[in-house]
Order: sequence, then structure tokens, then C-alpha cells
Amino acid sequence: MFFHLCSSLWGNFRCVITTAVTLMSLSTGVIAQDNAKICERKYWTLTLDGQVPAGIGQNEAQEIVTELQAIRDYTAKIKVISCDLTPQAIADQQLSESDGIKKGRYIVFNPTWVRQTATGNRTETIFVFSHEIAHHFYDHFFTNSDLEDFDKELQADSFAGCMVGQLGLSPEAMETLLRQIRPEVDSADYPSIETSTHAALAAYNHCVDSSVDSNVLASVDPTNPSENLKIDDGPPNLAGVRVLYFSKAADADSVFDLLDALRLNYEVANGQNPLQTNELTCTIDVPFLEVKKLAIALIQRGIPLRSIHEAWKGTDAVNRISLEARYETQRDRELLSVSDVMGMDSCLPFKPGY
Repeated sequence: MFFHLCSSLWGNFRCVITTAVTLMSLSTGVIAQDNAKICERKYWTLTLDGQVPAGIGQNEAQEIVTELQAIRDYTAKIKVISCDLTPQAIADQQLSESDGIKKGRYIVFNPTWVRQTATGNRTETIFVFSHEIAHHFYDHFFTNSDLEDFDKELQADSFAGCMVGQLGLSPEAMETLLRQIRPEVDSADYPSIETSTHAALAAYNHCVDSSVDSNVLASVDPTNPSENLKIDDGPPNLAGVRVLYFSKAADADSVFDLLDALRLNYEVANGQNPLQTNELTCTIDVPFLEVKKLAIALIQRGIPLRSIHEAWKGTDAVNRISLEARYETQRDRELLSVSDVMGMDSCLPFKPGY
């Protein structure tokens, strides 16, 4: 149904979405948020007056968002609004009815900018709308409103990458899009081109074949998409190993889902910072091949892994793997690719303060 819908609407709809594509990196700005509220108020004013709110492709956009939600079994009602006042596409939520705006979830997009700059790229269309849906899916407006903007954007990019993979669309077009909308370096608000691309491609690889199970861990190195790297002798064998996950809201359910899919026994402790999981620690008595398998699975799931190192000696831990996050790792370490992990032969020595 989805593919038929996209095909039948493509001639009219392709000009709708690219507005958010090039300027999506501005989507959490204060001005954009304020303008979105103006657009929502205008929409409901016209609707209550019995007028049909004008907008290029608004109905088509609504259908596309509804279809994308169905793929993820996400049933929350999202109102899609076409409006010239917002410079791109933006997700927004009104927690209660006030000032002429009804309670609800919204995606607002600008049709005028689209008419001027449309590229008609289907993958970009799906990625942009999926990215905005993700802000609602992860409830970045209420339950997870305390997350840093950086983490919200990275979660949304991973969600969108997975959607592109599920639909069998072009990862190359997705990379091209991210090179256009993301900054060169990480900032407080937005992940860099490299960080976003790594997360989106890892999620794409995980979701490109939804029938793939955990018996074969495979991924595509984001730095070399043509190189396929596989570990074919099953999921990590961690029987008897203590697996400790320091859970964080920034991970949503991604790590839980992965550990469950791998059928691992694990313990959960509360993480002490809001970052996504970014490192594995291991004691020297854990077979390192199994550590590598788990690391590849994390990268494949879209977890921004940056370090695999020995556990802090002061813990006196034995036969343990932990999934953690540290500010030092986020600041000082580059994202690991699958080829990086494949090239390792042991956990790196722990260095306090890095």
C-alpha cells in the first residue's frame, strides 16, 4: 500500500518535502517554533470558519505521514499542516488547547520554499518526514523533553535511517541529504555530518531486511559503504558473563531491544548522565571475539559507540561487560566503524580522564 501511495502521489508530492530537507537543521530554532504555533493557530481558525486550509500537497503529506506511522505501528494522531510562515519542516506538540490551537501533535512544512527548491528525491522525502515523526515517537516534547537537542536529533536521524532501510530506499541519497543539512562538526544542538551519517546508516543496515535475525551479525562500514563485514558464527556467546547496562533515556528502548533480541541475560543500573551509550568496558577474562560481536551489534542498531576499553581497575570487576556513557568519551573519541572493531584484538587499556 505504501509503495502504491508514494508512486501515485509522486508527481504532485515530490515538491512538498524538500522544503524540510535543506533547512531541517534549523528545525528546533526558537523562531521556527514560534512560527509553527502561528501556523497551527491559522489552520484551526480557518477550519472552524468552515474554510479549507490551503497548501500544496497537504493532504498528500498527511497520507504519507500516516503510512509511515503504520510501518512502525505508531498510532498517535499527527496533524500535518502546510504553511508559508515556517522556513522548513518542524515537529511540534501542543499539550493543551490554548490560544486557538487544539491539543495535539503536529508536523508543519513550508510549501513555498518547496516550490522553489524541490528535487523530487523519494528517499529524502521519506527521511525528512520520518525524522519529524521520530520527535513524536520518542516524545521529545514531554517525557523526554530534558534530552539535549543533540541527542534528540541523533535519535530522529537513526529512526529515519531505519525507515529508509525498511522501505529498501537508497542509502546513498540519504547520505547526500545529510551532507546538505548537517554541520561539519558536532555542536550542542546538532550532530555533525559524520555523526548523523554513522547513526543513520547503522540503523539503515539493521532495518534494511526486517527478517534478519541475530544469528548473523552484519553491517556496512559507514566510512566505506561498499565493504560488507560479517561475523557468521552466531550472536555473542556471553554465557556466564555479567552484562551490565547503565540505562539512559537518550537510548530510548534501542539497547533494551538489542539485548533482548540477542537473548542475553543482563542487569540494569541507572545511568548518571543524559548521553546515549557510547562505550563498552570489558574485563580481560571475557573472550574478546564475543565483545566484538556485541560492539558490532550496537553499531548496527545505531548506537554511537566510540570506545571499547578495559574496566576501571578500581571496580575489582571480573568476567563483566558494561554498556556505559561518559562525557570524556563523547568529547575525545571518534565514532567507531565496524572495520575499526574488526581490526581490534583486545580491549584498550583504561586511561583515567580521557
